[in-house]
Amino acid sequence: MKLIIKKNIHVLKTSTCIYLLWFKWCIESSTMFTKSQEKNMAKKNRSARRKSKAIRFLRLFFRLAKQLLAILKMWEWLKELIRALRAE
Repeated sequence: MKLIIKKNIHVLKTSTCIYLLWFKWCIESSTMFTKSQEKNMAKKNRSARRKSKAIRFLRLFFRLAKQLLAILKMWEWLKELIRALRAE
């Protein structure tokens, strides 16, 4: 029983890694399109239009994630600054 559980966990970890690598590749490959290329693809067919919308959504999502990360880093820096000022 333990052996089966360990194998399942190993398979789960491996499949998760593969999925994350695939997702990373999708994001990297999707950022290769310029806006004009997205427009041209959208004119060609519906699936390209859906892909174009997905690309724009991913770009927006990661732009917002970067901004949130920057805000959190700034917040940590401000907390450290306040602690240092209180200590003096």
